[in-house]
Amino acid sequence: TVRGAFTWAETNRSFIFKPAQPLGFGSEYKITLPAGVKAATGSGRLANELTWNFKVVSLPAVTRTQPQNGATGVAVGGGVEIWFSAPLNEKTIGPNLTILPKPTNVYTYYAEHESRLWISFDREPQREYTVMLGGKIADPYGNTLGKDYTLKFRTGDLPASVTLNTPGMMGAYSTYAETRLTVSHINVSSLTWALYRMPADALARLSEDPWSLRNYTPAAADLIRERTVPLTTSRNTRGVQTLTLSERPGQALPAGAYYLTVTAPEIIRTTRDWRPPSHVLIVSP
Repeated sequence: TVRGAFTWAETNRSFIFKPAQPLGFGSEYKITLPAGVKAATGSGRLANELTWNFKVVSLPAVTRTQPQNGATGVAVGGGVEIWFSAPLNEKTIGPNLTILPKPTNVYTYYAEHESRLWISFDREPQREYTVMLGGKIADPYGNTLGKDYTLKFRTGDLPASVTLNTPGMMGAYSTYAETRLTVSHINVSSLTWALYRMPADALARLSEDPWSLRNYTPAAADLIRERTVPLTTSRNTRGVQTLTLSERPGQALPAGAYYLTVTAPEIIRTTRDWRPPSHVLIVSP
């Protein structure tokens, strides 16, 4: 039972209850209005007992984080999320937030409805980071964390990637210049490229609907040549590899339409509809 005083409104339709002692932070309470309570006027009474519950706001504290404290192999992209036990005064967050090593382009967002802080900043691969929340971070009522909170984690490698450096899905090339393209890559051990002839009907469909290239699968009989190029680029470093597509260096492909795909052993097929990086070459005089 909580002791306190009642103050009725002038209309006798509501009252304020002020507890004699402050309610406990994070505590749950039950209010009961028994059946039979008389109306202020007339002979009416409350037919049934009424009850409802409420919970007092908790003192501010960190309840969980993503990534977790001490996590390793954390993705280089993405952000840091911190959940709290109670709403915060957003103005107290910025002055009490420290990130080491000090990054650039820091962005923060506080979601009040779920007491969640989102922190985004540029991160490097294989690097340890520390996010510190000062003990002066407070809730709207002036209650503070009381002590500093420290989150530490280490990022992993950059994801493996292969990108054709072309202006689009289709490009025009000359029979008077060596036919070659460049490929950017990160954290792959080799590149495997395959060059196919592109039949006239497939090229016609592509002209009508460029996005149909996403569903195009070349026939094995149309394969002209396939090559694997070993790579020695350092981990987490972007490399650029030139692919010479003609049979001999310095030559151009004969006039015609071609379909090129490039992949690597470390590139994982993520969906059933996944296709390797590809490009259509239109070679003409």
